[in-house]
Amino acid sequence: MRAKTKKISRHFVRQTRTGIGAFAARVSEEVVCRYSSKRRW
Repeated sequence: MRAKTKKISRHFVRQTRTGIGAFAARVSEEVVCRYSSKRRW
């Protein structure tokens, strides 16, 4: 029981990290786009 829970939590952490990484990449990309377009004008 305990081992199963540990396995699930580890998988969840990995998924969360991947999700956060993708989200951060998307947000930073958007910020860079806005910033560069602002500077252009």
